[in-house]
Amino acid sequence: MRCFGRDDGVGICKPRFMTMLLLVFVSLAARATCLASTISLTWGAVTDSEVAGYKVYYKRDSATLPLDGTGAVQGASPVDVANLTEATITGLDPAHPYYFAITAYNSAGIESPYSNLVLIPELIPPTASITYPGNNATVSGTVSVSALASDNVGVTSLEFYLNGVLQASDSAAPYLYQWNTAALASGTYTVFVKAYDAAGNVGRSDTVSVSVVNDRSAPTVALSAPANNATLSGTVALTADASDNVAVTRVEFYANGALLSASNVPPYSFNWNTLPLADGSYLLSAKAYDAAGNLGQSGDRTVTVANGTPSLTVSINPLSTPVTHPSLTISGSVIGSGTPASVTVQLGSGVPTLAASSGNSWNCQLTGLGVGNNLVTVRATDQSGRISTAVTSIVLLDSGSPASDPITLSDAQLALEIALGDTAPTAAQLARFDVAPYIEGQSHPNGLVDTGDVVVLLLKLVGKL
Repeated sequence: MRCFGRDDGVGICKPRFMTMLLLVFVSLAARATCLASTISLTWGAVTDSEVAGYKVYYKRDSATLPLDGTGAVQGASPVDVANLTEATITGLDPAHPYYFAITAYNSAGIESPYSNLVLIPELIPPTASITYPGNNATVSGTVSVSALASDNVGVTSLEFYLNGVLQASDSAAPYLYQWNTAALASGTYTVFVKAYDAAGNVGRSDTVSVSVVNDRSAPTVALSAPANNATLSGTVALTADASDNVAVTRVEFYANGALLSASNVPPYSFNWNTLPLADGSYLLSAKAYDAAGNLGQSGDRTVTVANGTPSLTVSINPLSTPVTHPSLTISGSVIGSGTPASVTVQLGSGVPTLAASSGNSWNCQLTGLGVGNNLVTVRATDQSGRISTAVTSIVLLDSGSPASDPITLSDAQLALEIALGDTAPTAAQLARFDVAPYIEGQSHPNGLVDTGDVVVLLLKLVGKL
């Protein structure tokens, strides 16, 4: 024992190994052996004959002295380990950090000060998962790889790995990585993510297996029916053969460049109803697509539609237009051999409405006219399915339209500018100036302002109409 003096004359006796202990215990180390909060500690022995043993001190969350922690299987702090220079402390809460220190004591029970403090961070790793793409998915181009991660304290970063190689990291949700597969060879790739917390714990997701298909080969497609230069009538089956190095996803059929139908299930076919068409020559073709968007196109085939002249002719009774109400009744007649199978009336691109028929006469209540020019198409279908068509135009005035005001020289001049293409007409101007052709005292608007309208306006201006 050594005694040290103090100003008040009181002597303090301490074991002489205490100063040595502070130097020796800077080598104290700690190791977490598993997630079950088993902490293994080792330290260097004090080479002093007075040392009788060691005590392990611990405390949760705080380094504030004294280290008076509780909860370990070995008991509350301190844990006496006799003359051992290692200890295993079990039963601690893995969700919290712990501070540890060692003291040495002599046979009289006098302890040295704490050694250096060692922090064991919380041991709960984050959880991580890939939300897109799914396992065994097929991808191409640029893919947004997304992931979720959570932690009992907080996630600090998340890393994306492709075939085990780090590709990118993200420090905040949403966790995303734009994976450009365009430069990769087609094949199977593995993707996983790692999430980290502030304590250095690491959580890893399950591995996702992804098939990259960078397909640059276009499908091949050819029409197999009808034959080139065939003459067609009625409903005809169009068929095509298509193949691809991976898979055909869609085949489309075209007539004169207009899409007729699309099919994504072989055998690729479409029943083409030629009855509504005018007789004449048509170019048929097909297009095939694959999942990568590659397009293959067939050659053209020329066919002739010959259904004969419709047995009926449809007409529309003269209309007084412009009108001021969005609904009105139109009527007409069907002339020809036999009675029509049906008469339909279509406003613009809307759904055709079945007209009421009586003998060779028909009528239909039109509703929903819009301000300005309204195109109306009437179709009469004969018993063989052939169609005859008539078209008219109805102009609806907006409220307060000056269409009924007397025509002025300025009106005629403006109409001429519109007819020459120098000025675009408004809906009100179209309703006011679209007055030709002028038949039997009635205007029959055709949806345009042309020189014929200018002539009619000038005749009205000078009182000839």
